[in-house]
Amino acid sequence: MGLDNYRYTRLEDIRADMVAESTRSARKIAKQFALDSQCKVGQIESASQGNIELTEEGDGFMKKARVLSTVYFTLTN
Repeated sequence: MGLDNYRYTRLEDIRADMVAESTRSARKIAKQFALDSQCKVGQIESASQGNIELTEEGDGFMKKARVLSTVYFTLTN
């Protein structure tokens, strides 16, 4: 059975929302880390974003879009 190829041309339409959600998630995790360490989360020191990855989401045409962001926050006492 041959592989079908599909092309999705609207990644830019979802990129900003994906990066925003990724950043919110990073801050949430940092806040929990800070709470466990009896610190407070400060500003973002640096951040980088990887490529958007599309993966299978069950059968059919549905795909899952994923972006990996690396965010470094400062911690204060």
